[in-house]
Amino acid sequence: MIRLLRARARIDALVVRIIAYNLSRRRWTVARHYSRVLAANQLALAGEIAARRKTRLCPFCGWEGRSFFPLFGTNYLIPNESCPICASMARTRLLSHYLHQRPELLPPGARVLEAAPLAHFQRHLRQRQGIHYCSFDLSSAEAMTRSDITRLAFADDSFHLIICYHVLEHVPEDRRAMAELRRVLHPNGHAIIQVPIDEALPQTEEYGAPRPELHGHVRMYGLDYRRHLEGCGFQVEVDDLEQRIDEATARRFGLTLEKIYVARKAAPSTATGG
Repeated sequence: MIRLLRARARIDALVVRIIAYNLSRRRWTVARHYSRVLAANQLALAGEIAARRKTRLCPFCGWEGRSFFPLFGTNYLIPNESCPICASMARTRLLSHYLHQRPELLPPGARVLEAAPLAHFQRHLRQRQGIHYCSFDLSSAEAMTRSDITRLAFADDSFHLIICYHVLEHVPEDRRAMAELRRVLHPNGHAIIQVPIDEALPQTEEYGAPRPELHGHVRMYGLDYRRHLEGCGFQVEVDDLEQRIDEATARRFGLTLEKIYVARKAAPSTATGG
């Protein structure tokens, strides 16, 4: 409880400074937004103390409590998203749970490659016994190696599992990146290649340039995303986690359920190229 209070106090102090800065610049709308964030944090803390029930659990650090921290920015507020201790996010908690459900994706001795790793998930995999883990990024200091996803510095057929989690929406040449991921994937391996998808869009919408208000995304993928992967030589399995994970489990671990795209190398006769 003491660690939780200290973590919340640090975040609240940061939000108070943001509010004060924007008030001094007469940015009333932004100040009001962060005031709501501060109020949400205070309400979450009050509920934590009042209820004293540990209904949420982080699988990475073992923290238990009543609610995860909200994730916030200038124009968004997502409740129950971030672990107050290790900062794990809903989507990485989901991935951890999914890999636990599908042990065949991480067989003993597997070589694992992760693109643009988050610190808590990288630490989790590096501590896992019986696998060989490597991560890369073009610029992040969190990654173990530096590499461009469109020109990977790894040999063909190198990895049994590739994790590319919400990366391609930032990459202008996403088809070239998909082809590189396929190149370094072992013939019997799997690649989990996730992107944000708007299921109201029949086709992917290209923005033409990074959108700062969308965290630098250069596109929004639509229902044709699977065909994009298949066009680069993948055979794709779409695993709907709403059918695999029950509501109580999702709530307990703070999971945001989504469809997982698991790709394998298609046989040469079925690959369409791209």
